Amino acid sequence: MTARASKVQHCVVSINFEHFVLPKTDALKLVDLMSKATRVERDFSARENFHKFDVLEAPKVELELLKDNQLKTKTPKE
Repeated sequence: MTARASKVQHCVVSINFEHFVLPKTDALKLVDLMSKATRVERDFSARENFHKFDVLEAPKVELELLKDNQLKTKTPKE
């Protein structure tokens, strides 16, 4: 196996306005799962002993394949 073949390709999955980097196989699974999801919001006005939720829209989910040079690690500021 060559060094190039052993590299794991990464993707950025964007869900609404949050972005997450994952290996490609996991990113594809996440996009598949989120494509079946619907966003909800907790209804705090309900006085029952259980939570109620308002059903909203489906989340905006995007997938972007990354090249090797697109990821960089930030060094923590001291």
